[in-house]
Amino acid sequence: AQALVTLQNSIESMGNSWTYDSPAILNLTQQHAAATGGVLVTVSGASFGTYDTSIKLRFGDTSAEFTEWISDTAARCMIGTGTGRQFAILVTVADAKSNESVTWSYSAPEISSTSRSTLPTTGFEPLTIFGNNFGTFDSTLAMRIGNTACEITNWISQTTTRCNPSNGIGANLVTKVTISAQLSLSMAKIDYKTSTINNLAMTNGPSTGGVSLTLSGAGF
Repeated sequence: AQALVTLQNSIESMGNSWTYDSPAILNLTQQHAAATGGVLVTVSGASFGTYDTSIKLRFGDTSAEFTEWISDTAARCMIGTGTGRQFAILVTVADAKSNESVTWSYSAPEISSTSRSTLPTTGFEPLTIFGNNFGTFDSTLAMRIGNTACEITNWISQTTTRCNPSNGIGANLVTKVTISAQLSLSMAKIDYKTSTINNLAMTNGPSTGGVSLTLSGAGF
């Protein structure tokens, strides 16, 4: 704003400008919530204005569902749905923006159980995963069994997803879901079925070895 001086009904410009301090965020009543959002958060800070000047709050690139001015040092907002972590929180007051010193994260996805505990070594039999914080929409969800990515992963709901596993071997392999760069907390483990031998082309041979032996079975 330009500084002006009035002398006997004459307005003179002083050639200088005046600005108020930019708003600053110091603290939040909480800094994370479930992917479903819907949480009221009170923001503490400074220079929010001495009256309501259409204050706005953003979490990363997403605006709060609504923002309510309380005082020069406090505002309240409703968090929307989302996934991800370490979003910079910005408050805007009359076009002046705050710093980015405070961040917000959604809770990491959690896996509680799976539709089956064993898989064929050939893979590709659908596996349903149950848990929480998978997001309220498809947000580039990926799943792994042990260190191997599923062939296909399909988001179903906030609590359910489905994948077609790759072929593999091993036991006690931890299932993992990654959403918006957040890795899941998992209590579920998967075993690939162990190999079984049904028949041998021969049942005896020379002690010197060197004989080709054909085995038939499953899970090789």
